[in-house]
Amino acid sequence: MINLRRGFKDENGEQYRSIVENMDELICKFLPDTTLIFVNNAYCDYFNKRASELIGTKFLELIPKTHHMFVMEKLKSFNINNHTITYEHSVVNAKGKTSWIKWTDKAIFDENDNIIEFQSIGTDITHLKKKEENLQNEYNEIELEVRKRTKDLEESNNKLEKEIKRKTIMEKELRDSEERYRKIVELSPNGIFIHIERKIVFANSSITKLLGGEEPEELIGKNILSFIHRDYHSKVESRLSNLNINKDMPLAKYKFIKVDGKTIDVEVTTTFFTYQGKPAIFSIARDISHRIESEKQIKYMAYYDTLTELPNRHFLNHYFEEIIKKDDRKQTLAVMFIDLDRFKIINDTLGHTFGDMVLKQVSRRLVKYIGKDHTICRHGGDEFIILMSNVSKEKTSQMAEGIISEFTKEFIIENHKIFISPSIGISLYPFDGHDGETLIKCADMAMYLAKEKGRNNYQFYISNLSQRACKKMYLENGLRKALENNEFTLYYQPQFNLSTEKFIGVEALIRWEHPDFGIVSPMEFIPLAEESGLIIPIGKWILENACRQNKIWEEAGFPQINIAVNISPVQFKSKDFVKMVEGVLKDTNIDPKYLELEITESIMQNMEDSILILNKLKNIGIKVSIDDFGTGYSSLSVLQNLPIDTLKIDQSFINDIKEDFNISPIVKTIIDMGNNLNLNIIAEGIEREYQIEYLKENKCFIGQGYLLSKPLSVEKINDIFKKFIYKG
Repeated sequence: MINLRRGFKDENGEQYRSIVENMDELICKFLPDTTLIFVNNAYCDYFNKRASELIGTKFLELIPKTHHMFVMEKLKSFNINNHTITYEHSVVNAKGKTSWIKWTDKAIFDENDNIIEFQSIGTDITHLKKKEENLQNEYNEIELEVRKRTKDLEESNNKLEKEIKRKTIMEKELRDSEERYRKIVELSPNGIFIHIERKIVFANSSITKLLGGEEPEELIGKNILSFIHRDYHSKVESRLSNLNINKDMPLAKYKFIKVDGKTIDVEVTTTFFTYQGKPAIFSIARDISHRIESEKQIKYMAYYDTLTELPNRHFLNHYFEEIIKKDDRKQTLAVMFIDLDRFKIINDTLGHTFGDMVLKQVSRRLVKYIGKDHTICRHGGDEFIILMSNVSKEKTSQMAEGIISEFTKEFIIENHKIFISPSIGISLYPFDGHDGETLIKCADMAMYLAKEKGRNNYQFYISNLSQRACKKMYLENGLRKALENNEFTLYYQPQFNLSTEKFIGVEALIRWEHPDFGIVSPMEFIPLAEESGLIIPIGKWILENACRQNKIWEEAGFPQINIAVNISPVQFKSKDFVKMVEGVLKDTNIDPKYLELEITESIMQNMEDSILILNKLKNIGIKVSIDDFGTGYSSLSVLQNLPIDTLKIDQSFINDIKEDFNISPIVKTIIDMGNNLNLNIIAEGIEREYQIEYLKENKCFIGQGYLLSKPLSVEKINDIFKKFIYKG
């Protein structure tokens, strides 16, 4: 493909421009948002527009809206390893007619591997599309004709069979027309043979071919059981002995043995009739091997997972049905529900294809460990269920411990070393339930208990799990709809200068107004949001609405104040976190210096990556604070390396401040540490007047808490604005 990136500015630029301008192909360059920045003459002629009319417009305007999403998806598929793609779509040309263009696009990347522009060459393929359409029409006509002839042939075969049956009753007519019908039988695509007392007296060429022979004479005189698999001999004998001259036998399925020893599945119709004056059996055989194989494949697909080749949940349901049918309460059954901890992170960071490879290795390791005595199924996603019959609770515990031990070994996939841990829940039949749905539900609830206890462990179901787990699942399901249903709202807790008592900022706090449970505490639903990944959209919603509200206050003429927003560790570590923040700032038009992001000390578990993200936030102009300081990983040496602005002293330390000021060394140490590092210090959770006095005495001058103000609605914050005068 011609490289248009240089823009014709090198020494041969004019020559290249002339070539490009006069090429028959449509040539253009456009930005990632599809804005055209170059078009050649052919492109202009094709759409009957001048270059000046096209440059600066989006080329999507030239193509039907029905193709917009298709084209944008194609452009999104570019990456540093995939520079060029080809695709086709229709347009309305200069003559006002619909035509088709085949485009070859090349992405141009900058030194940071970001796409800066696309170069595209288009060829009119309308004539090829027309040929394709004509060929398809011809194909459709041929297919219709084939179907018609096939239908006619099937109808002819049905009529033939009926006619043959009728003739078998009419011996005289059969003798008069035997030669004529012999020819018809010879031409039949179905295998036809006649036997008297098990000996074949007639065979057509189709039955001969079906059995792998060459001439019908090879079958004459042979016992019919010689080419029927011995597993079906008793069935054949039973059917023949019950054959009545006035009644046809229903279809039967057998396995025939071919000359080469291979077997085929056949469907046989049998009728009693008179042949050459003797009682005989007339049989028609059809090869149904392909149909049987298709049925097996369909059944396999219905009961087995295509990725891991393990039994699936349909198999599981069938298994439980068989157990329930037996109704053997003396038989014990352990249902082990395994969920892979944080598997979503693998999918989100390394991709679903890589995640599928992990699931395959996990399934193989589980199969190898549990052996053939027990059944393992893939329940869906990253969930597996193991069924163990006639095992004690102690044996089940040993199995669970062994599985957890197996997962301590690394998984090596495409040169990546992956460590995964399982959370395991266990229910027991008949103690925890008498049907599969109940047993799986109980094991699932026990698995959630294992996750609550730190993951990488196993738990047996206990009866009081039901109520707690039900509420948790109900909340998690509701959480998925809460954003859509506008069930979230923001409250704002004011922050004050403790010396001047002036209102200087707010902390945005989310509240969930659940339609059934009322106000749900963030302490209850935020962990669920983090675990399910919903914290990403929820966190973005909080940031957007907090920034938008601060802009509303500014436009209302209120003094500009600092607004603090809590950031979840999951949100902070997400791939596009910084880009998301930049996008919110752009959309809300808020000055970054009035936004403060509160992060927890848990980010210090990965200092190198965290510092990189924090520096990007600082470069934008955003302030950063460490929330709940003193409860986690912080130390003076760590703080010195973090690009932060503020320390927030956790309420648990503020509560240690006594009225006589005798015991509160931790608070004083934190304040001194922050002041030595030139950081702002904010005390949270202030509930007593003497706490304010202690904080001021030790040079902490910003605070928040219920003594000063509880979290308030927007309307109540408006009242505070009117009451206090902000002096910076």
